[in-house]
Amino acid sequence: MDESVWRAAWSAELADTDPWRTRDLTLASGLLLPIWSLLPARGAQVRRVKAPDGRRWLGRVLDPVHARRLKVSLGLTDGATAFGEDPSLTAAAVLERGLQLALSGGFWLRRARVMDRWRLELVGGASRREAFRAMGCFVEIIAHAPRLFVPVDRPDVLGAILRRHPVETVLDPAQAA
Repeated sequence: MDESVWRAAWSAELADTDPWRTRDLTLASGLLLPIWSLLPARGAQVRRVKAPDGRRWLGRVLDPVHARRLKVSLGLTDGATAFGEDPSLTAAAVLERGLQLALSGGFWLRRARVMDRWRLELVGGASRREAFRAMGCFVEIIAHAPRLFVPVDRPDVLGAILRRHPVETVLDPAQAA
């Protein structure tokens, strides 16, 4: 191909493209020093962002789980609202990140490795086992002890549990390390 033909084709394609990349990004910006301890300790990314209208920001990038935790820590929302709205995202946060959620009533939702797979375990639910089973949880006897699990593939079950026992506290093992 002749270089002038290639340049013309390239210039035409470049002229038709949008110069802006669009994606959702949660950015903590402004005076961060007072809340620095509430920001994630690992995987810190600092970004400079420019909007198409010329506004610019510099701040720490937060993934959706960290953003929800920060809102709870700052008192902008409560744990029930931040982690109860979308049970599938809450399950993913517990399974993938190892978050532990303290629920009202003295229960804990955490991940547990059983048979080489991550599961959602409801700790402290022995006294209400039948009520949780009626909601859709299941019990397995492991090392002679019954353990209560929430089905991973049924977000409606987790949603029912979170409506009845809202999240009170969030513990992120990555934050403590």
